[in-house]
Amino acid sequence: MKDNNNNELLLLSLSKYYSSNLDKLQEILPIIGKSSKISLRLIDWFVTNYCKKNNVVLVKKNSNNDEYFNVYSNYRSQLKAFKKIQFDPFRRRDRIDFYYSSEKFVETTIGQLNFFRWFLENDLLIYVKKNSQPIENDMIVCNSDNHHKQSKDHEVASKKYERIHDNDHVRTTDDFQMKNNTLLNNKPRSMIKQMTKFNGFTTISFT
Repeated sequence: MKDNNNNELLLLSLSKYYSSNLDKLQEILPIIGKSSKISLRLIDWFVTNYCKKNNVVLVKKNSNNDEYFNVYSNYRSQLKAFKKIQFDPFRRRDRIDFYYSSEKFVETTIGQLNFFRWFLENDLLIYVKKNSQPIENDMIVCNSDNHHKQSKDHEVASKKYERIHDNDHVRTTDDFQMKNNTLLNNKPRSMIKQMTKFNGFTTISFT
């Protein structure tokens, strides 16, 4: 019940914001609808990886003094203030039809609307549009490195397994041979009916 009340209050706040800033909503509609060159994946990479790695700090001009806005730090603060479900660039979980006119609506989530309000209020979309190429290059390079590392880790793990498997085979063979030798030493030769060697193993049957 508490979560429902929080969602209702948040949605009411978001409705007021976007109804007063339809131009801002129009900016993100192509992104949400995946018809923009700026993808949701790029935006997510920007706030979660690129900003942290490059320590992106924006300067907001005020009448009295300049305000410094650390993007990654502020993003983490927003995640603490809201649950991930209430602050997410992707349309995960429960979707809603958000009407911005009597007939027009966009399929989205409360979390997505809330994320983009923060994104727009702090002029982050302007920054991403201006720097989309270096952000995308960073994403491609890092994903490629991760894929290479995963492939290498898999190769190392496979070789380790093969080495262990081979060692186990040798140890098992040796142990079996030692057991046979013990049996031979403890049993009179007259009791040995048959000895058969196959693939390094010795099979002994007694009378």
